[in-house]
Amino acid sequence: MEILNTVSPTGREQIKIENAKTDKFGNLTKGEGKTLFVCSIDEPGVMVTTTGDKICVVTVGNQKADDLVNKKITFTNNATAIVRCEKKEEIKDTDLTLELLSGQVDTGDFGAISPDATINETEIIANNLSYKIGAYILKDIEKGKVLFAREHNFGFKGLRAHLSENDYERVIIISTTEREKIGILAKDKSAVADVNLRDTMKIIAGEMGIPVDVEISEENLGLSVPQTTGNGAISGGILIPVKNKGKMYESCSIKTAENVKRLLLKIAEKYDSID
Repeated sequence: MEILNTVSPTGREQIKIENAKTDKFGNLTKGEGKTLFVCSIDEPGVMVTTTGDKICVVTVGNQKADDLVNKKITFTNNATAIVRCEKKEEIKDTDLTLELLSGQVDTGDFGAISPDATINETEIIANNLSYKIGAYILKDIEKGKVLFAREHNFGFKGLRAHLSENDYERVIIISTTEREKIGILAKDKSAVADVNLRDTMKIIAGEMGIPVDVEISEENLGLSVPQTTGNGAISGGILIPVKNKGKMYESCSIKTAENVKRLLLKIAEKYDSID
């Protein structure tokens, strides 16, 4: 729950993982092995640019300006504010101002949409859940190695830096999908997934009775990064179904989260026995 409720804007990541190590680039790592699971520990947000009579902000990490209007923002110093804008359309960064609710902010302070995470009997619910659900699931994975990557939503900087100095046989990127079934990534905007890795993950899911779809994404999820960084590695991806993705109060069913965890553990065990 703490991960889901932690404000962790790109460039000022604050998510903490128990028993994880911090590498020289600020990524968190956990476990060992030649299979690397990758998830983000950052989310899009805002940075304060001016203070005084009017407090102005700009977006960071691919956050869209018009998605912020009238949203509650929590800053890394726990100050809170509402984003306001006088314009109704064609909204730009320069049009955004803050109405402070609590605390104080200074130029350069970072914040993000307030998570307001809750977990009930059937669902995990939070703002920006799609950026944190991977870390929430992977924190409990005990096989393979996990990279909780900084600035993942800003050019995959943490992943690139880590792979420049560490070698793996295969890299599996954990992201999200709007579809109902868990996705086995075949291709994203940047590259094609390794076919053998893709098919092996699909077979494992079938043997476990976990419904999956092979999916092609129009987004750049980072498949090309392992293939072209350092000594290179094959890459693939697992996509976690998230409802209401990109809107307020995204959700993921607890059953889905458990199935993803089970699947990742089995994938790690499979390749550990080979390596």
